[in-house]
Amino acid sequence: MWRREVPADEPAIHFLYLNTVPAFVQQIEPPPARGRRGLVHRAGGELLAYFGIERGPLGVWTQPYFHPAAGDADGLLTGFLHRLADGRRRPVYVCVRSYQGWMNGPLESLGFEAFQNQAVMVKRLAAAVRRPVLAVLPALEGTRPEPTAPFARTENHKPAPRTGDSL
Repeated sequence: MWRREVPADEPAIHFLYLNTVPAFVQQIEPPPARGRRGLVHRAGGELLAYFGIERGPLGVWTQPYFHPAAGDADGLLTGFLHRLADGRRRPVYVCVRSYQGWMNGPLESLGFEAFQNQAVMVKRLAAAVRRPVLAVLPALEGTRPEPTAPFARTENHKPAPRTGDSL
């Protein structure tokens, strides 16, 4: 059901990210890094779920991406935990974003507890331009633009009479 990601999965993982993460979140949260050691779930030739995984001495941190068509979330999460299991018994943390609220129920049924809430705040910085600085572009200075289309004078021009037309 779950397998390790391979380099050939990268475009599909990026496409899954673009289709499941809201656009306003994509501005502040980057897509999964290349070469990560994640797990993918494919069905019918399509990538339907991905877990980005970071292992450390104090635990395993995971970031899920599920397509709405993935289906059985409980079964997928259970399969993921079995595949993830290692002998060290480190705690597993699942980063659930607010747009993934549907995952709370299945995770609680598997024994997970809400650990901490996090608010992401973004402050956009801009500097005011009080007086623009005009500069010459050396590549364009002293040149004349070449016309890309022919010019024709159409003023006071009467069309020529067609043959066989009477005046």
